[in-house]
Amino acid sequence: MYQNHKSHFATGTAAPDTSLAEILGAFSYALDLTEGQPAGHSQRACWIAMRLGHMIGLGTDDLGALYYAVLLKDLGCSANAARVAQVFAGNDVSLKRDFKLIGPDPEHFGHFVMTKAGAEANAVEGGQQGVIDNLLANAGPIMCDIIDTRCTRGADIARQLRFSDDVASAIAALDEHWDGSGLPLGISGEAIPLAARIALIAQLADVFFMTEGGLAARREVLRRCGSWFDPALVKPFMAMTAEPDFWRALGARTLPERLSMLEPEDKRLPVDDDWLADIASAFGQVIDAKSAFTSGHSTRVG
Repeated sequence: MYQNHKSHFATGTAAPDTSLAEILGAFSYALDLTEGQPAGHSQRACWIAMRLGHMIGLGTDDLGALYYAVLLKDLGCSANAARVAQVFAGNDVSLKRDFKLIGPDPEHFGHFVMTKAGAEANAVEGGQQGVIDNLLANAGPIMCDIIDTRCTRGADIARQLRFSDDVASAIAALDEHWDGSGLPLGISGEAIPLAARIALIAQLADVFFMTEGGLAARREVLRRCGSWFDPALVKPFMAMTAEPDFWRALGARTLPERLSMLEPEDKRLPVDDDWLADIASAFGQVIDAKSAFTSGHSTRVG
């Protein structure tokens, strides 16, 4: 194996059996870190989404867009890391992880702020109480700014990676809710791209599966039916997840291989050297976006 890779790098040619899905599947583990999720989150969410897409009868083009939109849904997460750490005065990774577990009602956000914010606050910020007061008083614009940064930046990087507007639009609308209560635009219903509606269900399902198990994931999806989630998608989701085999497969070590088989065959793309350079550049930007102090770092080092 080493000799094969050595030959590939020495000649400067793209490996003929290297697919875009394989490369981005590997890179997706970095995205999991930026969002404070257990390794493999993006791949598990993609698997859930693709199973749901097949169940509702999506066509090949829509399945292809869904595959990459969910796998890369967190492309923009590192871009708001510094802002999250600043306004919540805490560790952005643990804050993002815990934020995914709060309930759908407004009081749940208030409880999260009261119990999680201000852990690293200093006197200049008014201490922990000053941070909490600011968040409670300005929650709307603060959260809109944080989520807009994530969604907009993620969509921009997806386009840089040569993906279609269907993929970019789904990433941009990931945090919109069926009833219009989402952010950053507050769009509702079928105005939200279908891939984004599926992605949000898949994301939440994996978060609760990994923390509390499959029953909790089903409970939380059903709990948000008609508010966060499209009821027409919740029904097939509940049907396909009723079997224990679904959750066993989701937690299996072989999931990456199973996921690669769900990629639409005519959407499987080989990667040449130029495209690989674009992918490396894009993920360099993802890494550098963690802090204003590291902006452009990867490009300069390269």
